Amino acid sequence: AYTYANSDMNGAPDKWEYCAPVGSFKLNGYGLYDMAGNVWEWCQDRWTYGIETHRLVKGGSWDDNPAIGLDESKVYRLEVAYRHIGFRCVADVP
Repeated sequence: AYTYANSDMNGAPDKWEYCAPVGSFKLNGYGLYDMAGNVWEWCQDRWTYGIETHRLVKGGSWDDNPAIGLDESKVYRLEVAYRHIGFRCVADVP
């Protein structure tokens, strides 16, 4: 996706205006799709600023400069919807 009003500033244009559908790109070496860069992913970690509780997100999104590293994290308020933040369902495999 392009950032900043559909310019090509992010250096990695694709055919989607915002996030791409799951499985739009190749699997990684572990057989997993979309492990970074489509949407930031909510984590369990909480962060408190004064009386507001925020939650940690990781991974970067289509709305970020590619210079954002995969080990980057941010905090966002839980009560607000964001089009560049999502979640990943996971389960332990016995």
